[in-house]
Amino acid sequence: MGYQRVWVIRESTVRADFGRWESSPRSSKYVGMDTYIVYCEQPTVPSSQALLIIPVADASRYSTKPLKWIRYIMAAVVGCAKGELAAYTEDENDNGQTDLPLNLEDTAPQHRKLRFIPEGPISFVDVDGLNHLKSSQITTPSRTGFRDDVVERDESSVVNGLEKEFCEAAHLIPHSKGNDYIQALCLWRSIEEEPEIDNINDIRNGILVNKDVHTYFTLSRLAVLHTPNFALDMDEVLPNSTYQNPSFRFTPHFFVTNPSDVGSYTMNLYQRDFRYPMEMIDGWPKDWPPDFLWDFIYGILIVKHYGNRSAVDIMSVVSRTTLYPEGLQTATQRAKDELERKRKENNEKKEQRDSARDGRVARRGGVQDELSFSDAADIVFCLWMNSHMGQPGRDARSKVMAERTRREQEVLHMTSERVDKWRSEVVDSAE
Repeated sequence: MGYQRVWVIRESTVRADFGRWESSPRSSKYVGMDTYIVYCEQPTVPSSQALLIIPVADASRYSTKPLKWIRYIMAAVVGCAKGELAAYTEDENDNGQTDLPLNLEDTAPQHRKLRFIPEGPISFVDVDGLNHLKSSQITTPSRTGFRDDVVERDESSVVNGLEKEFCEAAHLIPHSKGNDYIQALCLWRSIEEEPEIDNINDIRNGILVNKDVHTYFTLSRLAVLHTPNFALDMDEVLPNSTYQNPSFRFTPHFFVTNPSDVGSYTMNLYQRDFRYPMEMIDGWPKDWPPDFLWDFIYGILIVKHYGNRSAVDIMSVVSRTTLYPEGLQTATQRAKDELERKRKENNEKKEQRDSARDGRVARRGGVQDELSFSDAADIVFCLWMNSHMGQPGRDARSKVMAERTRREQEVLHMTSERVDKWRSEVVDSAE
């Protein structure tokens, strides 16, 4: 199988552009543009409050059937299994609202105000779901084995077949969120028949991708639309792509204000569906990311790029109450808390050592000073010398001392002879 050339984008460039995008107000970003204004019929956000503001050109860039795409993204944002889309109008006679039927097959719809009527319970996306904020009491588990598991399943990049040595195992839900978060998310968003994910390093929370694709995931610039779903068929999603088989499609979508920001070479490179396990021909494999996870991520990016700020703030309150029961915590605060935790842990260990030493001293009947290292070494040496293991050393020392004594006596004897000789010489010369 041949591989196309892989172009890598500088992460610093992407992050700089991301910063410019993030600083623009959501509610005023598309002022003066032809947009769809989408409302939602549900109790949390007032019915008069628009939930999404979507440029018409953007909707047409992602699907040949813009209204069907909007129906899908509203379900992804609101978190319901499905729902209906209608034209939203105000009835001037009774000051109420009237929903008109829509032709969802229309490729160039004229209605600009739309209302989504959800079916089933509502569980909003978490606007903070792709950043590194987490509940303050959560400890992030080790990543050990995560890459190996993902590589074993995917073998190469699901984007373009790049060899595994040049790829990264990307968490769909960030690793920093921890196990409790993804467990709560499963209860919050998944349907009953889908298996629960209870570990952030579960293989179903990862895919093997090129490094630059991982960067776009991290910066909330790229999401994957899976089809067929309740609203869209596979042939209604753009860009068109050669299907791996007629069962499923996983189409990457870049969410940028200006598509040229990504670069034509990158857009061309990723004008293809993500590869997925061949077992999906017979159904969704157990170790592949479940559809609710793809929908959740897609919904987050929709809200980040097209969400009306006041409505998004309301959604955030609802999702944070469920997914962050201990409150949010930034990466900086987590680092400070970790240092404080280690400091307290070290102090506790020192107190335990001191307490154990004091107990030993008390059992000996009194207080004694701590021995220095040199004192302790001397004691050990003396004990060793007095043991049977020290006998060879004592014998050698005795020989050395005997030899030293013999030499000293020889020196004294020679000295005495010389002194006597000198005296004799002095006496003889005097006579």
